[in-house]
Amino acid sequence: MEPIKVQFNVTWQSKNGNMLQIGVFFLQTLICLSGLIAYAKYYDCDILTIGTIKKGEQILPFLVLDILGQFHGFPGLFVATIYSAALSTISTGMNSLAAVCITDFVKPFYKNKYGVSLTEKTATYTTKAIALFFGLAAIGMAFACQFFGNTVMQLTSSIFGLLGGPLLGVISLGMFIKKANWVGAIVGLILSTIGSIYLGIIGILYNKTSGLKPVSTNGCTNTTKTPTTSLISPIENDDSSLLPQLSYLYYSLCACIISYFFGIVISLLVEKMKWIEIKPIKPEYLFDLNIWNKKKFGQNKVDIEFKQKSIELTEDNST
Repeated sequence: MEPIKVQFNVTWQSKNGNMLQIGVFFLQTLICLSGLIAYAKYYDCDILTIGTIKKGEQILPFLVLDILGQFHGFPGLFVATIYSAALSTISTGMNSLAAVCITDFVKPFYKNKYGVSLTEKTATYTTKAIALFFGLAAIGMAFACQFFGNTVMQLTSSIFGLLGGPLLGVISLGMFIKKANWVGAIVGLILSTIGSIYLGIIGILYNKTSGLKPVSTNGCTNTTKTPTTSLISPIENDDSSLLPQLSYLYYSLCACIISYFFGIVISLLVEKMKWIEIKPIKPEYLFDLNIWNKKKFGQNKVDIEFKQKSIELTEDNST
């Protein structure tokens, strides 16, 4: 029964992964179809240009109200689905952040200061308070996003690029560079984080607008424009500097390059000068190119155990 159990677990994980991919594909298809419907509706009257909406992400809610506003209940159903999806995702993130904070920061600090562990009742109330704090912070950031000139998607991608780029650089540095050590990794992480934050601040201050395709307002019946306000005052763009012209999509790449460069240089310098005793990296922690060999591809631990137990079961049944 053990090989059957292992095969069931592998098959179950494979089916879950396939279902997840199908769900993501279906969701992306719906998003693309929504954009095509919005373009077909407003291709000759850009509602962003004439001032009907103030931001690009307001097109879809306006489209729903414009088309389905005459049907009672449909706009409310749309708002309910948006809120349910957002609340489920945000609540999971808030609870995860609260659990990480109380496990990695609050409990060790409390034990080191008072010499006893935090009780379950106190830990529960503290977790709820931390989750409430992160929730209020998220609500405040959501209200602040309306005053920025950039779209929410651009701000989200910029934040992920600024914070995820240094981590990606450090992790890949340890995987692919044999000479890398912990000193170079830490220095590369710190410098790449500082550099990426600098790029993000420059991008916000200069408020570089993304290149939009030409739009038409010939089909509009009302071309009265409404003024819009912005919290960030854009600075005059200097054509001689390349940093303000850098797209937010390249923040992660720049952070990886900085992390790689300084990580390799500092690692070689520390190893050459012998300032700190560095232990060699174990070969199993490095990326092995032989994984793409046909003889070794797919031979993971689960597959090997399953084959061995299947052979043993077959031999027992034959005897």
